[in-house]
Formats: sequence, structure tokens, C-alpha cells
Amino acid sequence: MLPQFLTDQYPLEQHLFLIPKYSLRLIGCDPESPKTYTLYIWAAINFINLASCVTAELTFGIYNLSIDPLTALDALCPAATSTMSLFKMISIWMYRDEFSSLMERIRVLLLKQENSEPKNQLRRELFTLTTRLSAIVFFLAICTTTTFTIRPLVSNLFRYLSDLDYAHEMPFKLMLPQVLCRMPMYPITYIYIAWHGFITPFSFVGSDCMFFSYCLYITALLKCVQLDITSTLAELTDTDKNSSRCEQKLKLIIERHNEISVLTERFSKIMAITTLSHFVSSSMIIGTSVVAILFLTGIGIVLYVVYAICVTMELFLFCYGGSAVIESSQEVSEEAYCSHWYKRDKNIQKMVLLLMLRAQRPLVVKVPFFAPSLPAFASILRFTGSLIALVKSFL
Repeated sequence: MLPQFLTDQYPLEQHLFLIPKYSLRLIGCDPESPKTYTLYIWAAINFINLASCVTAELTFGIYNLSIDPLTALDALCPAATSTMSLFKMISIWMYRDEFSSLMERIRVLLLKQENSEPKNQLRRELFTLTTRLSAIVFFLAICTTTTFTIRPLVSNLFRYLSDLDYAHEMPFKLMLPQVLCRMPMYPITYIYIAWHGFITPFSFVGSDCMFFSYCLYITALLKCVQLDITSTLAELTDTDKNSSRCEQKLKLIIERHNEISVLTERFSKIMAITTLSHFVSSSMIIGTSVVAILFLTGIGIVLYVVYAICVTMELFLFCYGGSAVIESSQEVSEEAYCSHWYKRDKNIQKMVLLLMLRAQRPLVVKVPFFAPSLPAFASILRFTGSLIALVKSFL
């Protein structure tokens, strides 16, 4: 049985940004959480933990790159994700007021829509889809980190059953002082490093699912605009009173469409560098994960299979959300064109023409050099395949 928040009966208003808010709240970075000293201290602790472990991971990976490439790969692959998570954590914290403002405005625009059956059905479908796909990424991320965390425990269990000495291994490969890897400090160090492993998915799931959720909610707003255009022009008659009411409704629709465009641009501005960095790093992470699968054995294969699926799914959400915004914004123009606008009076014709012209330029969540979309996702996978072949030739 599915959890309640994944069902169709879950309240609409509680769906909004459910997974990203929950994920970011766990590390003290939820933009809408009350700003208290406790929140600041918790966020600072998590930031210091993540930053220190990322530094140790990168140091270990770079040091072993020429000595043992596979061991270095086992350190640098999760280190790349942790580094991106650190960057995303900083970005969300820096722009938390802007995120909070955008989230509140999206919430108002979505929930103040009239409660017609088509709109309710549309919102429920998109809200539920957003929550379910975000929950899948969250689940895969937690599974990946959990697998990293229990890998040394499973290894030591086999050692114990084979009457071998216990190895003081860590869940991730880090360059640490030897005193921290021995008893009595070993359990404390293990927990500290394992928690860094969970901060990483909380951070990137919060940021990436925020992007995906925002795109799907913008899509819902644009589809509501399409329904409003159809219903407004369908009820139009030849009476002057009715034409005047139709003009007022069209003005409100045009204003709402313009506001959606502004909200998309604002969101693109604060997410541009983060999204670009994510796409570049994800290509390398997927490639190195597949290479690790080819050369590792035992639980390492399972670990990197889950890891590669998680990163690929995360990348897919970016591209799916970007495509949804582009397609739904283009459909606004098509919906207006198919509404028999040319049979109406001149004022209404002019308003619909302006709306069509404006909508012909699709809304895009802009990223430097490209726009997230499903064709871009296919191109990235092809690039990743080339990267796998290149890395494999060096190992």
C-alpha cells in the first residue's frame, strides 16, 4: 500500500514542494522554515560536516589517482556528488528569501484557481506526478547512501565469519589522520562520515526536486491558462455586455500569463549556474559509475548500479521538467488559435492575437549554453557513453 502522500486523495495544498521541503528541512536549509538560531546552528553543523568530508574525499582520490586508479575512482565518484551537494546547499541558503518568495507566489496562483472539474483534475494529476517522481529520487538517493554506509559492515561481517582480522574501514574513502580510524575514535568517526553521506542526498534531492517541482507547477499554471482561454471564448455571444465581460477576463488571463513568464525568468536566474554545474558533473558521475560497475565486484557492483540509476533519474527530472514548461507554453498559442477568435469583435481579436504572438516565444528555464529538455537528456547520455569508452581505455 502506498503512503498517503503518494495517493490521489492527498490534499492538493499539501502536495506543493512536499519532497524538496522535507529534504531541505532535514539539513536546516528549507527556505520557508522559521529563521531561528537553532536552524542556523543546525545548518552550520551540516555545512561544516559536508565541507570537511568533501575535502578529505577529494584529497584521498587525487592522492591515489596515480597509485590505484580504481580506488581513486571509488573516492572521486561520490566526492563529485558531495561537492555538487555542497554547492547546492550554499546556493539555496544564499537565495533562500528569493526561493521563499517564488514558492509562496506559485502557491497562491495555483490554489486561487477556480474549482472547476477540469482544473481540479489537471492539478491533481500534475501535483501527484511531481510528488511521486520526487519521492522516487529521494528513495534512490537514500538507498545509495545506505549501501555506501553498510558496505564496510558487510565486509567486516564476512571477515568475522572467515576468522579474519576486523578492518577499520569507513563508509567513504577519505584521507584521515590514523588516530581517527582506530579505537576508541573509530565509531565516532564512522558516524560522522556516515552522516555526511546522508547530508549529500538531502541537499541535492532538495535542490533538484525543487527545480522539477517548480517546472511542473509552472506547467500546471500554463495549462490552466489554456483552459481559461477556451472557456472564455466559448461562452462569448454577440451582445456588448458579454463582449465587455470577455475582454475583462482576457485581460486577467494575459496578466497571469505575463506573471508566469516573469516567475520563470526569476527562477531561471537563481538556478542557472547550479543547473549547469549539475549537468556537467552528472555526465561524469554516470560515466565513472558505469566504469566502476565494469571493474568492481561483490557489493560494489550493486552500489554503483543504484548510484548510476539515481543520478540518471535525477538528470531525467531536470530535462522532463524543462520540456514540460516549453511544450505547455507553446500550447497556449495553439489553444488560442483554435478558439475561433477570428469570429469575435475587433477588440477581442487584437487581444487574442497579442496573446498568440507572446505565447509563440516559449517559456524556457534558461541555463547557460542550453535548455534542459528531453533531447538534451538524450545528448547527455550519448556524451556519457563516449566518456565511458575514454575512461575505460585508461584503466
